[in-house]
Amino acid sequence: MDSNRLDESVELDPDVVDAAIIIADEIIVASFVDTIVPENLDLGQYSPSDVANIADRRPKSWPFRLLAATSWFCSRLFGIVSMIVILAILASIPLAQLLSFGYLFEVVGRVGRSGHFASGFVGLGKASRIGGAVLGTFLCLLPIQFLSVAWYNAWIIDSNSTQTYVLKILQVAAVALILPHIIAAWFCGGKFRYFIWPLLAPFSLFIWAARQLTAVPALYRILSTATDWCAPGLAEDISGVKPLQDWFLPAIVIHHGMKPGRIALVAQRLWDFFAGLRLFHYFKMGLLGFVGSFLWLFGPTMLLIGSTMLISDIRLSPGQLAVIDLLLAMVALTFCAVVFAVLPAMQARFAVTQRMTGFFEFGDALRAVRGAPILYWLAVVLMFLLAVPLLLLNIEPIPQPLMWILAVFFVVLIWPGKIFLGYAYGKGALRQQPRRWWFSIPILGSLLPITFLYAFLLFFSRYTAWNGAWSLLENQVFLLPIPFWLAT
Repeated sequence: MDSNRLDESVELDPDVVDAAIIIADEIIVASFVDTIVPENLDLGQYSPSDVANIADRRPKSWPFRLLAATSWFCSRLFGIVSMIVILAILASIPLAQLLSFGYLFEVVGRVGRSGHFASGFVGLGKASRIGGAVLGTFLCLLPIQFLSVAWYNAWIIDSNSTQTYVLKILQVAAVALILPHIIAAWFCGGKFRYFIWPLLAPFSLFIWAARQLTAVPALYRILSTATDWCAPGLAEDISGVKPLQDWFLPAIVIHHGMKPGRIALVAQRLWDFFAGLRLFHYFKMGLLGFVGSFLWLFGPTMLLIGSTMLISDIRLSPGQLAVIDLLLAMVALTFCAVVFAVLPAMQARFAVTQRMTGFFEFGDALRAVRGAPILYWLAVVLMFLLAVPLLLLNIEPIPQPLMWILAVFFVVLIWPGKIFLGYAYGKGALRQQPRRWWFSIPILGSLLPITFLYAFLLFFSRYTAWNGAWSLLENQVFLLPIPFWLAT
C-alpha cells in the first residue's frame, strides 16, 4: 500500500482524519503544544481507536487551537523555505545535483500515487529541523563574531587600551556561555526553539506554572469556571501541557542529560534522522531520471544544435543556405515540440513506478494522461511558463560561488510545476476508463503549438546564453539545474 494513501479497509471518521493530519507534523514554534507524530503519517496503519487517540490530543480551546494552527503554518512555511535553500545548495554542487533532481521526481511520484497536492511537500519536517539547527547556530554565533571584530579593531588601534582588554574579556565570556548553549541545543535535538530558549523562558515558565496550578482540583474548577464562558476547554488544555522536562532546554539537560545511555540514545536518533533522509534513494531517482530524460532529449537537442552547423561548410548561395537552414530548423523544432509534449508524461510514469522502464511505457503513460487531459494540459503549460524566466538567467554569467542563488530560482519555478504534473497524472491514472478519444486527443494535441513555441524560444536562447548553442543541453524543464559541466 502506498504510504500516502488511506487503507480502504479501515473506515475512519473524516473529522478524525482531518485532526490527525493537522497534528501530523512537529510543531517547532509553540513548544507547549509540541505533538510529535511521524512526518509521513500513514493512517492506514492505525485502527480507528488509535487515530481517535491522536485526535484527542489536539487542543480543545480556541486560544490553543489558534496558537497550534499558527505554529503549524510557521513550521510548514519555514520547512518550505529551508527545503528550497537545501535543494538550491545541492543543485549547485557536482553530483549532489542528482539529489535535488531526485527529490523533484519523488515529488511527482508521491503526488501521482496519492492524487493529493499535499503529498508534494516531501520531507518538510526534516528540512525544518536542519534549517532550524543551522539558523539557530548562526544566530548564536553572531555575538561572538561581533565581539571578535570589535576586539580586533580595538587591538589594531591600541593593543594596550582598556577598551581592548574589556572586549577581550567579553569575547571570552561570550564563547564560554554560547558554545555550551549551542552544544546543549544540538544534544537535545537541534530544534530552533532550543537555540532561543532564553527568549521563550518567561512565557514557557508561565505556562508551566499554570499547569502546576491546574493540578490542584479546586484551582482547576475555578479556572475552568472562569474561562469556559469565553474559551471552553482552556483549563483542560493547560492541564494537558507537556511536563517542563519534555520541551524546555534547561529542564531537558538537567532531567535527561545525565541519564545512563543518553549519549547512545542521541547517537541512535542522529543516525535514524540521517537514515530517514533517504539520500541514496534520491540519488538513484535523480540518476535514473537524468539518464531517461537525456535519452528522450538527446536526438531533438542535437538536431537543434546542429541545424545551423551541418551546412556551414556547404558551398551554396546565401539564399539556398537560408532555405535549407529554415527547413532543418523547422524539422528540429517540430521534433522538439512532440518530445516536449510527451516527455512530462513519461517522467511522471517513471516517478510513479520508480522503474527505468517507465520512461518507455508510452501506452500506460498515454492512458493516464487521457484520463485527465485538461489537467495534463494545464500542468504542461504551467511547467513551460514557469521555465521561461530561467532562459533569461543564462544571459549573463555569474560567479561560481553564487551559482546556488541561480538554483534558488530553479527550485522555486520548477517545484510547483512538478507538483501539478504529478496531480494531473495521478487523477488521470485513478480513472477506471480514459476519456473518449475525440475529447482527449484534440486537447493533448493542442499542446503542440505551445511546446513548439517553447522550443522556438529555447532555439534562439543560444544566441543570448553565455554557453552558446551548448546551453540547449541545460533544458531546466526536464534536466538538471545548472549542469556543472556547463557552469562557468
